[in-house]
Amino acid sequence: MLKEMFRVGIARHKSANAVGSRQESSHHLSPADRGRVQILLATLILVTAPVVTAHDFWLEPSTYRAEVGDRIGVDLKVGEHFQGDSVARMNHHIRRFLAQRGDEQRPLGGIIGIAPAGMLRIESRGLQVVTYESNPTRIELDPLIFEAYLEEEGLERVLRIRASRGESGLPGVESFSRCAKTLIQVGGDGEAIAGGFDREIGMPLEIIPEANPFDVVLGDELSVRVLFEAEPVEGLLVIALSAEDSSIRRAARTDERGRVAFVIDRKGSWLIKAVHMERAPEERSWDWESWWASLTFAT
Repeated sequence: MLKEMFRVGIARHKSANAVGSRQESSHHLSPADRGRVQILLATLILVTAPVVTAHDFWLEPSTYRAEVGDRIGVDLKVGEHFQGDSVARMNHHIRRFLAQRGDEQRPLGGIIGIAPAGMLRIESRGLQVVTYESNPTRIELDPLIFEAYLEEEGLERVLRIRASRGESGLPGVESFSRCAKTLIQVGGDGEAIAGGFDREIGMPLEIIPEANPFDVVLGDELSVRVLFEAEPVEGLLVIALSAEDSSIRRAARTDERGRVAFVIDRKGSWLIKAVHMERAPEERSWDWESWWASLTFAT
């Protein structure tokens, strides 16, 4: 069901692009304006239906290894299997978009309607932790689609609650937020990048590596902690994906300390992701609240 919804989304995306092309011809848009129209149309599809199509969301810097003085673009990416499309910057979606080194935090600037959504100038050596947290988005899903999505993301607990309340046949009314993080190494190996990888940034749902991913030896495990509201989450499904090998999809559940570990045996970039869902307070206009966390890095 979710795969079919994804195909429908792609078809709509192509149709929107065709409409955009006709509009461009009639109004004689410049090449720059045509590019902006394409990005905005793609963004409309991607930001309004990320849950429906089971799309993941992550941060993708133009490089994971930088030097002082470099200017780095940080893309917001939506897709599946660690392959996706860039989402243009929309300020009303952004709750935080920051780069942190040590105790120093800097907001990432960018241009509305343009990708990459964030730009970062590297001013000092050390590990840069870039975080993006979105404002909540309300969505209502067909019962079958909602239940299939819950099963795919390992949220069987929510399925059981819905069944116990007689809600399995009702639409899924949800508010979801994105909690994405990426790591950028600046200035080589050793002490210059030693600190910061395990810092708690304070997003509602956060994936925190327990070792510096840039120091992981291929074939070794990387353990991470998953925190919700600064507390460990037990039993959460966490998935690791390799950009270099789409066949790799490693999944495990967190233990009582919120920990899980994955073997890192491919060079290149990695995505670790998880989804947590809670029943919404009664006064809300939705039934469920979810948080989608991701961590990206390179080996």
